[in-house]
Amino acid sequence: MKNRFTILFATLVLGASISNAQTYYPGGVSGSGTNELWFDANSLGYTTTGELVTVFTDRSGNGNDAAQADPSAQPIYYKNNPIFNGQASVYFDGVNDVLKTPPVANLNTNTQTIFCVASIYKPTSTSGIIFRLSYTSGGGGTIPSNYFISNYYTTTQYVMQLRNADASNILSTFPKPDYISLSAMLWNGSTSFKSYNNGSLLTSVAGSSASPLGNLGMSLGGNFTGALMPFKGWLAETIVYTTPLNSAEKNIVENYLAAKYYLTISNDLFAYNTGYLSGHYFDLIGIGQESDGSNSSAIGENLSINTPSSLGNGDYLLVAHDNAGYSPNLVDVPLSSGERYSQIWRADLTGTPGTVTIEFDVTTNSLGADSNAYELLVDADGVFGVGATSYSGSYSGGMVTFTAVALSDGNYFTLYNNSTTPQTITSTGTTTDWHTTTTWDCACVPSFNSDVTILAAHTVDVNGQDANSRNLTIEGVLSFSGSDTLFLNGNLINNGTFTAGTGVVKSKMVSAQSFSGTSNLNFYDLFLDNPTTVTNSGTIAISNQLNILQGVLVTGGSVRLLSTV
Repeated sequence: MKNRFTILFATLVLGASISNAQTYYPGGVSGSGTNELWFDANSLGYTTTGELVTVFTDRSGNGNDAAQADPSAQPIYYKNNPIFNGQASVYFDGVNDVLKTPPVANLNTNTQTIFCVASIYKPTSTSGIIFRLSYTSGGGGTIPSNYFISNYYTTTQYVMQLRNADASNILSTFPKPDYISLSAMLWNGSTSFKSYNNGSLLTSVAGSSASPLGNLGMSLGGNFTGALMPFKGWLAETIVYTTPLNSAEKNIVENYLAAKYYLTISNDLFAYNTGYLSGHYFDLIGIGQESDGSNSSAIGENLSINTPSSLGNGDYLLVAHDNAGYSPNLVDVPLSSGERYSQIWRADLTGTPGTVTIEFDVTTNSLGADSNAYELLVDADGVFGVGATSYSGSYSGGMVTFTAVALSDGNYFTLYNNSTTPQTITSTGTTTDWHTTTTWDCACVPSFNSDVTILAAHTVDVNGQDANSRNLTIEGVLSFSGSDTLFLNGNLINNGTFTAGTGVVKSKMVSAQSFSGTSNLNFYDLFLDNPTTVTNSGTIAISNQLNILQGVLVTGGSVRLLSTV
């Protein structure tokens, strides 16, 4: 799984504890709530390669964003970078691009774990700093930030460096890689500084230091103060914990990054990122245990795994999904009824971790009309309509919990709701965001099995996420603020105002469907994915694209295709 010029390194500097308000973590590893910084280019709100990055948002939830006000020193967003398995990255020009966080008091500790994925522009013959944590404490020397932790490169070497409080340096070097490399450095403030490459120990250097003071911040792409030493290349992800992750936690975070960016590592515990842009490699989370500790609760985005029944040393359970999305699948379901997530997870087991509890957060991406009808479907071949094992769940406060789940190596699983009764939902006028529960009288978010009505004088915005509905009636205002998709599993009636923006409306029904109403429907993109017929009895216009994926459009009313010339 080699990929040219990409570097994944992890820095471990052993340590302290902070509070953290975020609800999910890299690889599901909370580090006892000490994930202080998390820069992930995939979470940035940019949509087009070439956009200037003014702020690299801190995904940890702590608000330690890295920013640059000067347009001439702002790096460039790179969408779907093939170097990083199609993931996003940020490109630094090697001249003056740099991003900086404000001072972070919780970084005043000699116990930190740092991971980073970057790609050096290999032809460069200069040196550059990929990231640096800088401090005011320390001995003499010519560098203004006398105490720092840094990853950088020279003309021939990749360097992981700790500058001690007495101004001495602890260095670990290896030849500048031509291919993907996963490196780790572990500094124990009282004993040693160790570095690893692709899971194998490179060096172990004796050294010690007290906790640094006066954190200036973290710089990405160059030095924080003094000579910049600008980085030329791409940065995809950087993660900072202010605690020493144990071996199991470190292994899981490295596997999260390796699966995501298609890297080869010696401690590879997940076999189902099956090729470049292939398999299940999104949002990997896991539980596991080694002799120095465990990660027995994995907290991911909308999915958590905990309470293993027999977790022992060397045991792991890792899961990742295929990024198919949360839109409902109405076809591949037991007895051809109900709906499941299109997205499918796959499990990789090492050893015998036992049964586990699996929890889904359905606050935003609910299924079905009956919150008590959720099931977990587990299957050996990923076809859930026949032969899947079903676990009944319990619903409370937007969470669905499944206990005593037995997963085998290679198993597929997904969330399913067996309810066939449509849910009737009406707007409240309290809030306007489609994905906010206070927008709807059900205190939920509409699903593919929801009959939705937006009342007159109410406005609802599809803003930042895709939306789902069965029958949709607009008496007030429905607007798109971006290029999101409304998946429609029923009829659309517009008696109010429909503002398409650059959004997509996509029919996903498997029986006859209709568009009607007293007001015009002016679509931007209209995709028809209905094997039967979609009948229009009103007036519709499409300003960008009409795409009939399957089925027939019956134009009983007026259909206009607007010119973009």
